[in-house]
Amino acid sequence: MILISVVYICALILNLEHMKTLDGLLCNILFLIEKSQKKGSQRLNADKSLLYWEIGRLIKQDVYSKEATLHRIDTFKDLSRELVKRYGKEFEIRHLLQMELFFVYFPEVEVVSDLSKKLTWTHFLKLFLIDNKLHRDDYAKACKEEGWSSSVLHGKIKKLII
Repeated sequence: MILISVVYICALILNLEHMKTLDGLLCNILFLIEKSQKKGSQRLNADKSLLYWEIGRLIKQDVYSKEATLHRIDTFKDLSRELVKRYGKEFEIRHLLQMELFFVYFPEVEVVSDLSKKLTWTHFLKLFLIDNKLHRDDYAKACKEEGWSSSVLHGKIKKLII
């Protein structure tokens, strides 16, 4: 009986920790989204990429540093549910995972800021297909300098993979 109570209490504590993490992370992400929407920027594409990068950074730093895998999955589900309710499908779980991957593959904000002046979010999604960092960086640079469309980039990546 005592063991069950201890297990129950531990589960409650872990759930409270999960909710605190989720609330803080959600507040930070909501702040970023609201701030980006208020800008009304003409550089919408670059701003969107930077927003996604920032969300990915928050997720990577907040969720990975504090949570076990099981709670990480719950956090993604809960976070996505709240964001989809407020802002739509653009914040489904798979998109949040892509944002996190964006931060992992492009950890320097200066690089993202520079690339996002010429590359769309679709370009970045295509670049995620390249595991090798040197190849990914070379292709990103070529997209920027040579003005490749995301379709051209995709064709070149297919040739690289084959």
